[in-house]
Parts: sequence; C-alpha cells; structure tokens
Amino acid sequence: MPLSKPLKAIFIDAGHGRNIDDTQDDNGASGNGTTERAEVVKLARHTVRILRSQPSLNGIDVIGIGIDERLPLSKHYGNVNQYCQKKNLTAQETVCVSLHLNSGGGTGTEVWYENNNQESRKLAKEIAKSISDGVGFVNRGDKNEVTNQDGSLAM
Repeated sequence: MPLSKPLKAIFIDAGHGRNIDDTQDDNGASGNGTTERAEVVKLARHTVRILRSQPSLNGIDVIGIGIDERLPLSKHYGNVNQYCQKKNLTAQETVCVSLHLNSGGGTGTEVWYENNNQESRKLAKEIAKSISDGVGFVNRGDKNEVTNQDGSLAM
C-alpha cells in the first residue's frame, strides 16, 4: 500500500510494562507459566531485529519502545513523540506498532488504527491481512482507536 509520504520511522512497542501511574509493574495477561509482557518483549526484540535486516527498509529508522525498560503508557507515547519532534517527523512519515497478546476469548489478530484517518485504517487492514495470511491467524480485522485518560491508544 503506497503511503502519502515516504516512511521514515517504524516504532515497535512492547506492550505493557508499568501501570498508568507508574507505581507497579503491569504484566498484562498471564497463563501457561508466562506473562503477556514477557512474550511481547521477546516478540518485539525479534521484530526489530528482522526489520533492521531488511534491505527494502534501508534508510528507515526502526526503534524499539519499552523493550529494555518497563514504561507506563504515557511514556510509551512520550518516547515516540519525543523522537518524532527531535527528527521533525510527521505522523504520516511514521508507523507505531504496539504488540499485545490478549486473553479472555477470541483468537486471531486485530490491528487498531487512528480515528478519522483513512490512511491509518488502510494500513491497519493491510497489516491484519498480512499477519493472517502469513502465519495463519484468524483475521479479526481493523479496529477504531480507543481514547482514555492517557490519550489515543492507536498512537
């Protein structure tokens, strides 16, 4: 899918880390002797390594967020925004992927997109389809962002 501006940065965010007020660890879902946080950290490290090795992404920064440190949600956003400001990047020149492994029903993959942003929605659809086709997960489709006290969850 062609983007309206050339892509300059990809952020891979390891979901969870610290709770919203940064007073305790947030490990997300747990089961089978592991936690969502432990698994997404491994997945994020692997994803960053693979993306950085792709010749087709030469010249595009691949940045890990919350992989080597536990961050509250606001700092996940803050690190992305700070990097973009420092490099003078717009939202149209970046993609942020926050990895989660949810529990509690349902299987498959879903991708959240920025509210009222058709380009974001098209990209979300393409990512969900690529994951589904590539690894055989059920495609649960694209989902509209959620906004809470910390802002937009679609980043």
